[in-house]
Amino acid sequence: MLIPAETLAVTLGPLDAVPYTCRLDKQLSIVSMGEEIVRLTGYAAAEFTTNPAFRWERIHADDRGRVLRELSQGVPSAGCHLEYRWLAADGTYIWFSDSLCAAKTDGGELLFGIWRRMSEGPQGTFREATREFAEMQRLARVGSWRWDVESDAVTWSEELYRIAGLDPKRPAPGFQAQARLYTPESFARLSTAVEKTLTTGEPYELETELLRADGATRWIVNSGAAEYDKCGRVACLRGTSHDITERKAAESQLQLSEERLRLITENINEVFWMADVDIEKTFYISAGYEKVWGRSRELLYQNPRSFLEAVHPEDLDRVLADLEAQQKGEPFDHEYRIVRPDGSIRWIRDRGFPIREAGEPVRRYVGLAEDVTHKRDEVVLRESEALLRSCYDCPGTLRGVFEIVDGRIVPVATNTHVLAFISESREAGADTETGIVSFWIDRCEESRKTGRAAHFEFHSRDPAGGDWFYVHVHSLGTGPDGHPRYAYVALDISDRKRIEEQLRHAEEKFRLITENTSDFITIATADGNWIYFNPTHFTKLGYDREELLSMRPNDLVHPDDREQPAAWSREPLALRFRKKNGEWLWAEGVAFPILLDGQPAFVGVARDITARRKAEQERERLVTELTEALTKVKTLSGLVPICASCKKIRDDSGFWQQVETYIENRTSAEFTHGICPECMDRLYPDYK
Repeated sequence: MLIPAETLAVTLGPLDAVPYTCRLDKQLSIVSMGEEIVRLTGYAAAEFTTNPAFRWERIHADDRGRVLRELSQGVPSAGCHLEYRWLAADGTYIWFSDSLCAAKTDGGELLFGIWRRMSEGPQGTFREATREFAEMQRLARVGSWRWDVESDAVTWSEELYRIAGLDPKRPAPGFQAQARLYTPESFARLSTAVEKTLTTGEPYELETELLRADGATRWIVNSGAAEYDKCGRVACLRGTSHDITERKAAESQLQLSEERLRLITENINEVFWMADVDIEKTFYISAGYEKVWGRSRELLYQNPRSFLEAVHPEDLDRVLADLEAQQKGEPFDHEYRIVRPDGSIRWIRDRGFPIREAGEPVRRYVGLAEDVTHKRDEVVLRESEALLRSCYDCPGTLRGVFEIVDGRIVPVATNTHVLAFISESREAGADTETGIVSFWIDRCEESRKTGRAAHFEFHSRDPAGGDWFYVHVHSLGTGPDGHPRYAYVALDISDRKRIEEQLRHAEEKFRLITENTSDFITIATADGNWIYFNPTHFTKLGYDREELLSMRPNDLVHPDDREQPAAWSREPLALRFRKKNGEWLWAEGVAFPILLDGQPAFVGVARDITARRKAEQERERLVTELTEALTKVKTLSGLVPICASCKKIRDDSGFWQQVETYIENRTSAEFTHGICPECMDRLYPDYK
């Protein structure tokens, strides 16, 4: 048990001494230091607690090596005492005595020390050091002892005499004589531990129950270690006896409180729970969990989030959102429904409160969950009564009360043909009404189990009417004869059903048209995402449904045509669409805006004109070739002046040219020269 530094400072202040505690690490890091240290050294306590090397760096160079050597061998269980010079804030060296001993605390083992300013130097401090060491043992409730094995001589410190309730003026009892100071069971364990240390040299530590001379009982932690002579034999044992009676009493009281809490939590219907802030670990869950949830506690210990599996799907998102408050360290109070393994539904009120520790973030929550179904039932019943009353006051609404008797629906208060037609069923299992009665009874059972109204659509199949109704059924408990009683309200939705039927037929016609046409039919959002595309997209372009859904309509359009869709109107436009095989398909179509569920969209209809486009391109090619050929053809027309004698022709400039020259200049014709037979005979009669 750790003595607060503030308490020790009040006690030791007049002695120029300051208490401190440190860890058992390599540098003996100081955990706490009394504020009196400022007056003794000129330095604040924070200098010592934040910098482990601060204390050792200021020890005089002539003393530092000796001090560190002694401490490197460890602090004996009986404690140790050091004297050295230390550099104060004013630049002077001050002699200090430093007494240390180990002590058990709730946080583990620590070193407890007293740092005292010496006024006379090391030669005159033995008496002061002895008194200081005794005071330190008293405050820490730790007594020290030594037992010479050969002579059985035992020495005790004053604190050990006080713990045992013996007179310090009398000799300490030998080891075997100490049997009367312990319970038989404790001394037997102590003897075994001592014998083992004498044999093996291993130190021991164990809790024992000590019987004082005044009859009081004390709990002691006995620690002992062997010391050897020059021959390496165990010469004596040294150790400490730490009085932990107050700690044991606190533990016993805590155990008693926990037992009382367990008895309470295990015998109440509410669910008491404790978990970490992230719901990753369940520390405790009371037996009420199995009664309310219908699930085992063991499963919740294994999987702390398994309780969420029972939360009603309609409430789960809200519950998860509320639990964010728990992760922020805030209290919460919410209600939700759970579905038990038997299918029944319970309303739960769950409250959680953070466990706060000084200076620490919230790590744990404690809470209470209770079944409030019966309270909710009362509220729902009042709401249902109000709803039923308002329904009766509403003209044109069908309503009534009925009971289920031996599988039959028996009207209690009704004048509507809906319930009258159902009640005419002879038995559950009778002819065509079997399904109708069973359907109503199933819905009524659902309302009874959930504690909420059941809603369903019902076709009366009345030959006289054949109407559709939207029915609201709620359990009213039981009637005077013990039969389940229910109230219902039915709204005539026949007109809506007829409209829905007409809409279904219209949709069927639309489907038949769009799925059997060779044209492309597309419905897309204003920002260019698919809403609908007909099967022509598969057959013409070669893509399957998943491939098309992974793209946007504009992804299929040729890059040179992509700016056009934004300007689509009822005027036809021609676009190229990329097929899966990489080819381009020409399509001509129109698009026009619509409102779909209140959102802007557009409908597009396009036809494959690839073949027509190819024919047009072929025609354009032939026209181009013909045009080019015609530009090369030269023709003669009009009156041509020719000489009647020599046959020369006069050109536009008045010059006379040979016929062949005139024609060659004005056409693409060329002449070759020869002699006809008549001219041959006339010009060359002798040439045969």
